[in-house]
Amino acid sequence: MIGMKKFFVLSLPLILLLSACATQPRSAISDYDYSQMELVQLDAINGEIGENDENRPIAIITTSLGIIKIALYPEYAPNTVANFIERVEEGFYDNTSVLAVQDGVFFAGLNSEGEAKTSTGEPIENEYSVNMWPFRGAVGSYYGNTPGFGDSRFFIINEQELNVEQLEQLKEISVEYDEDGEPLQMLPDELIAAFEEVGCAVTLSGFFTIFGQTIEGIEIVEEITKSELDRQSRPTQEIEIVSIKIQ
Repeated sequence: MIGMKKFFVLSLPLILLLSACATQPRSAISDYDYSQMELVQLDAINGEIGENDENRPIAIITTSLGIIKIALYPEYAPNTVANFIERVEEGFYDNTSVLAVQDGVFFAGLNSEGEAKTSTGEPIENEYSVNMWPFRGAVGSYYGNTPGFGDSRFFIINEQELNVEQLEQLKEISVEYDEDGEPLQMLPDELIAAFEEVGCAVTLSGFFTIFGQTIEGIEIVEEITKSELDRQSRPTQEIEIVSIKIQ
């Protein structure tokens, strides 16, 4: 089980990133219906994916450091998963390299010609879901040019620590307000408990499509994210994506 009581945090304050403010993209978490939330990734994290969901597509990422297996969730991110599977079947990611590592996340997804386009050539609008969160081992879609969209690049999250003060901030975050600006809904205790149990890139919540979850090879994710880096955040020793296959 991936069970360390740690979180991932970026340099921007939690309150700033998770609020609907004028200077930052608005997080989708304020639009979620938390009464419908099912933290489906926890089954995958706990190794129950094979028992409970035999038809779920599994991506096997063979790297020069070892194998990472991820469960894919087309029911929550159909367009993103369809593009990822199509690109995999084309061999788009084969014999490429990890692009960068930043704050406990590694990024990949350019093809051998340095392209990141989707199979249609157009970016994919983000597919947000109350059921998909950037837990440790989560796989997300990345697009560096326009917030709210993804292309064929992806990232996988490891973790960093969240201190007690930041945890208390999480418990005070409102995600819905009434006409007078009074909080109607806070982040559910169940969600915060899951953040604390398995680790989470909290400040990525509601800003990227999360479409997969690592089920094997989290130690490889950790090794990659702890690589020595150059000034451009690239691993000083090349880490190869040898191939990705769909099981």
